[in-house]
Amino acid sequence: MHIVAFNSSPRDSDTSKTDRILRKFLEGAQRAGATSEIIPLREYKIKFCLGDLSCWFKNPGVCVQQDDMAELLPKYGQAEMVVLATPIYFYTMNACLKNFLDRTVPIYDPSQELAEGEPIMATRYGRMPRLVTLSVAGGWLQDTFEPLSLTFNKCYGPHIVGEIYRNASEFLDLPQFQPLALEIYQAAVQAGEEVVKLGQVQPATLATLTQELAPPETMKQLEKEFWLVEGEQ
Repeated sequence: MHIVAFNSSPRDSDTSKTDRILRKFLEGAQRAGATSEIIPLREYKIKFCLGDLSCWFKNPGVCVQQDDMAELLPKYGQAEMVVLATPIYFYTMNACLKNFLDRTVPIYDPSQELAEGEPIMATRYGRMPRLVTLSVAGGWLQDTFEPLSLTFNKCYGPHIVGEIYRNASEFLDLPQFQPLALEIYQAAVQAGEEVVKLGQVQPATLATLTQELAPPETMKQLEKEFWLVEGEQ
């Protein structure tokens, strides 16, 4: 199995918590026998979708715009599994990933097929890659991810085999949380193994991956202190 991960974090690998969790997940997938590659979307020039639908009707499967999507679109459409990785911005994916997904329209056929009672676009490749959605948030509330999860499931529901959402990501480096952080990273590795071997992430693994670092009052105080420090830098 070959996995293509599209990472929309604007940060580099040294500072991006999205990238850190993603790499742990792919480490596990590789242990299970998969190959993988990471596409850092911040390094690619992707124009906004024009919405003219010429890629459906005038020149099916081909966008009129000439940019880096010509390279990325086949990677997305032909992959056996795709990971969509994004930090949380305003309770959903960031603009970089949204723009990329908008530009995947050419791979879809406007004819509809039904999957579990919902209209799902058929692709020109005859199949849709299995999807894993992955996101991190600096805030400590796990329900932060609910709008993002809803969006992904409305768009890709039957094709999603795993949702990996880690809150309080900015606190994982604090010394007092290192034992828990190690458990969380190990769970991310385990999730990658399970998706390849079992076709899904097990509930116990997700429970470990999303466990709270500390009681709410402690997290509230840490969050307040964190933003004060960040504002002074």
